[in-house]
Amino acid sequence: MQLSFIGGGTMAEAMIAGIVSQKLATPETISVSEPIEERCRVLKDKYGVYTTTNNSKAAERGTLVILAVKPQILPEVMIELKGNLTDNQTIISIVAGTRLNSLIRGLGHDSVIRVMPNTP
Repeated sequence: MQLSFIGGGTMAEAMIAGIVSQKLATPETISVSEPIEERCRVLKDKYGVYTTTNNSKAAERGTLVILAVKPQILPEVMIELKGNLTDNQTIISIVAGTRLNSLIRGLGHDSVIRVMPNTP
């Protein structure tokens, strides 16, 4: 399975750290898109994952695509991804305050799961 994180912030990093440390996936199977190039370098250096500033490029590499962006960024991300997702991809959203129906409509994709992790 290939994992793609759209957003490379604190929550995404916590998930990546757990996945890599528990050997649930290898760094080579994980992609992350993040608009801040320095943050991309940090994630690549620390975890050995593939990074890019292009959301569509990261998404196309994953069979499981995790939306890990701030709620105010989500509409822009959905516009970028809509029409570029395939039937064999599953989307997991950890975006706060977004309804499942909104994700399905916004992405034009039926295989969507909404979860809310917590890292206190």
